[in-house]
Amino acid sequence: MKLYIARHGQAVDASENPERPLNAHGKTQIERMASFLARAGVRPQSILHSGKARAAQTAMIYSRVIGGGTLVQERGGLKPMDDPSVIAEAMEDASVDTLIAGHLPHLGRLTALLLTGDADTQLVDMSTGSMVCLSRDDHHGWSMSWMLDPTLLGS
Repeated sequence: MKLYIARHGQAVDASENPERPLNAHGKTQIERMASFLARAGVRPQSILHSGKARAAQTAMIYSRVIGGGTLVQERGGLKPMDDPSVIAEAMEDASVDTLIAGHLPHLGRLTALLLTGDADTQLVDMSTGSMVCLSRDDHHGWSMSWMLDPTLLGS
């Protein structure tokens, strides 16, 4: 099973819009990432997001560009300050490749928890629009397969 952990694209400032949707640059970041990943064969069967505007928009762009009728749904436990163990436990039972569109510090803490067992270990520095791919083996152990930052794609 693959778990794609995606930080939302760049968002507007809260003073401009308290909902903080993606700005034009953020949409471009995610479009480029999604196009690259689609060409690379990334095909999650499930996409989860926090419900916040920027994460929901990120999830929808991935779904639209990657295609394949991917199920997109809001999921509790993905807000910035939520306990990452809730999602870590859910991923232990997941059987399909899943993409999570969310926020820091939650995503960094989730990645650390899955890889080391300690959510407070600083492992990855996720800029807006970046993605980490984790793989789960048959014994439910996780390893990092790759990480991609949108600046590598010219975003």
